[in-house]
Amino acid sequence: MDLIRGLGLVSLLLASLYCHGVEYQYPFDDPYVATVVGTPADWHVRFDQPAPAKHYGLPPVDGKTIPEVFWYQDRMHYALAAQQGEAPLIFVIAGTGAGFDSSKMRLLMNAYYQAGFHVVSLSSPTYANFIATASKSGVPGNLSEDADDLYRVMGRIWEKHRDKLQVSGFYLTGYSLGAANAAFVSRLDEQEQRFGFRKVLLINPPVSLFNSVNRIDAMLSDNLDVNDPASVNKFLARLLDRVAELYIQSERLTLDEDTLYKLYQHGQPKQESLSTLIGMSFRLSSANMVFTSDVMANQGLLKPKNLELGSADSLTDYLKASSRVTFIEYFDDYFLPYFQRQNPALTRDELLEQLSLRPLDSYIRGNDKLAMVTNADDLILAPDEVDYLRNLFGAQAKIFPNGGHCGNLAHPAFVSHITEVMRP
Repeated sequence: MDLIRGLGLVSLLLASLYCHGVEYQYPFDDPYVATVVGTPADWHVRFDQPAPAKHYGLPPVDGKTIPEVFWYQDRMHYALAAQQGEAPLIFVIAGTGAGFDSSKMRLLMNAYYQAGFHVVSLSSPTYANFIATASKSGVPGNLSEDADDLYRVMGRIWEKHRDKLQVSGFYLTGYSLGAANAAFVSRLDEQEQRFGFRKVLLINPPVSLFNSVNRIDAMLSDNLDVNDPASVNKFLARLLDRVAELYIQSERLTLDEDTLYKLYQHGQPKQESLSTLIGMSFRLSSANMVFTSDVMANQGLLKPKNLELGSADSLTDYLKASSRVTFIEYFDDYFLPYFQRQNPALTRDELLEQLSLRPLDSYIRGNDKLAMVTNADDLILAPDEVDYLRNLFGAQAKIFPNGGHCGNLAHPAFVSHITEVMRP
């Protein structure tokens, strides 16, 4: 037993070694806590000044008609933080269901701007605004087609700003699903040679979208019956009670990582509750994606085919229905039939294989311009998938010992690594 404890102590010491001069000591060993709480304020990276981000918009792709129900989705939104003089430009792609200005995207923009990059922040192809204005099919999730959409958007953005930006080279990154998107965009650029990306970094990528999403979906379905309003309401009531108790004790309360940390300290929620919270957060993002896609592609999953929803129509019932759609149901009842209509010979297993990094295995392996960083306890990865990423990227892989899924994204050592590895 003493030997085992001694080896464990050695492992902990090794895990705390310096990363590019910044010591890595992350406060949570539980990946569920890490994923929900993130990096508390006392451990958070500090920036000299926030990136001077400006928000822009592009007209819908190819004059795409926006349904009246999405009257507010008139442009595809993105952000640009530009340096004063010549600098490399990096495109950053958001994770599942996230917009260009989400908290993780603002963090990455600040990190890369401080590292000397022009930074363009892009929403995920699964984000409602992107689906409505930039997706040709309106059916997100096919990594090759999403790469086409993203690459087209990047080209349009570059054309819009190229006269005012002095760019010394192009770089690309993304986190979570955005990391997988970045890998496919990189391969596409090898063929098209529009940007000639010098370095591409995958941050907390999935190996298989299907496996990862089902793993997150199960965190909700295993702990909560979303078809039972009373069960959902009871869970939310408990959560809101804890927020209210914390609010009474605080002069100021905002829903950020620091607040979640205080909630965690206050209630010490069990892993079951944290798991449910992660699953519910994903399901809400997924519901928005499913509904937006169904309207844009007119597939008849939730909204009757050819029914035109207006700006005054109630969407409550549609959103309730979309929140009950699991990813397997989305895949089998909506996603697979859509692509089989385009290619009747396509099998379920073939499509599943396409929703992973494995089709890029030969492209990534030994490619020095592609790098990857993740955590050994990332909740969207099975242990064999962590091993696969380690083997696939070889010397270009960095695996932190803990941090859950993107929980340590704001840790100074993590930020130091993701900026250092992209340094021109």
